Amino acid sequence: MSSVVDSEAHFDLHLSELGLSDPFINALKNGGIRTLSHLAFSIGQPNQVLSNDDVTNFLQGLLGRAPSLVESSSTKRLTFEAQTYVVATLRQGLEQQDEAVPRRVAHAERTTRMSALQLALSGVSISGELDPAHILLDKATAMYEQNIVKYIEPSACISRAFEVQGKKESRELSLEKGSLVLKAGSEKLTSPTDTELKVHYAMQRRALAFQFANLMSYAQHNERFSFLVDALHREAPPEFQRPSLAQLLQCDRAAWTRLASSLSTIRQRLMEHIL
Repeated sequence: MSSVVDSEAHFDLHLSELGLSDPFINALKNGGIRTLSHLAFSIGQPNQVLSNDDVTNFLQGLLGRAPSLVESSSTKRLTFEAQTYVVATLRQGLEQQDEAVPRRVAHAERTTRMSALQLALSGVSISGELDPAHILLDKATAMYEQNIVKYIEPSACISRAFEVQGKKESRELSLEKGSLVLKAGSEKLTSPTDTELKVHYAMQRRALAFQFANLMSYAQHNERFSFLVDALHREAPPEFQRPSLAQLLQCDRAAWTRLASSLSTIRQRLMEHIL
């Protein structure tokens, strides 16, 4: 999972930042405590005061010995943080979200997944134009976690280099509680798709984001994109014209629209349904 509470990579990083020993960390993992969400309900429950006896007994069972003062205090802190994160995450999920701003993938989780992605695609250099923006990775991951098909148009598949340039601030009117309020907004960053090369880069970034999010593999996405591109260069029958780049993008949108109406879950191989 990508959220802080369900990310094993984030949990490992946080444990190491607290200076806990490897045997202590391994004892937690051997006991099934691998994420903050696991820890949140292992000792007490949210909004309950942790007693020293509860913490000591918990660690005694995991370690097979009496815990040190550092181990006890660190565990109390971790448990408090875990319970706070879980409550906040549940509350956030119940509240209405702005779909244009997906929940961010935890830094440690994103780093771990990108390293695994680069290892799996050793022949692809994920850098420069092929380095997907964080917002693109967030959108793809949100699609998987929400289990809903959403079309990510190529123009929204920006690169990380383009993303770090920052968004332009703007002002926009918003209706809140029956009153018009002028709020600070931001213009969406979009990637140009007016040439075949620019569309190619955008599609490559989307393919990487989809494998990052476990939606479909990089090879599967490219297989379908190659099928569309071939149509641009195929000789047209007499009295007909080759399809344009704009028509290729329309076809891409139509395929995802059909997929959204025919697929009840996306936690499986999307490519089996989209072709």
